[in-house]
Amino acid sequence: RAAASNAAASIIQAEWRRAQVARLYQDMKRQHAAAIHIANWWRFFCDRKATKLVLAEKRERDQHAWEAMTATFWRQWPRIRRSKRVVVHIPSLSFPERQRRTLSSLDVRQNAQMARLCDMRDPNVDIVYVAPFPLNEDTVSYFNKVLQIGGVADPAKRFRIIV
Repeated sequence: RAAASNAAASIIQAEWRRAQVARLYQDMKRQHAAAIHIANWWRFFCDRKATKLVLAEKRERDQHAWEAMTATFWRQWPRIRRSKRVVVHIPSLSFPERQRRTLSSLDVRQNAQMARLCDMRDPNVDIVYVAPFPLNEDTVSYFNKVLQIGGVADPAKRFRIIV
């Protein structure tokens, strides 16, 4: 009887220790998953911060490059203005594509920049105008006439319309 009692006590103790170890294992498993989750978020945070720094540096380099380019342009503008040059006009409305698709008479709105042909009042300027659709002869002759009245000598030779 004592042996049976000892055997039962040993079985109960073994089961108790197994249950404790199983609970401990489950707790450690949860803690490990939480640690991995925290580590992933920390890595994401560090990567995001590094990316923001890289983007800020790039933005700053681009800004400096832009400022240098515009400063050079403004320094050279008097020389550029006195020399012959071709101005290319590309009409576009800066709307998102989704909005451009639904905009009524988009081509007509874009072509409203045809008045930029008046830049030819400067005898050093020739114009290349990129039209959003083919223009009829009446429109082209109208602008030729307006430019002639405005004092532009032989405007038909000084501008090209490309579709």
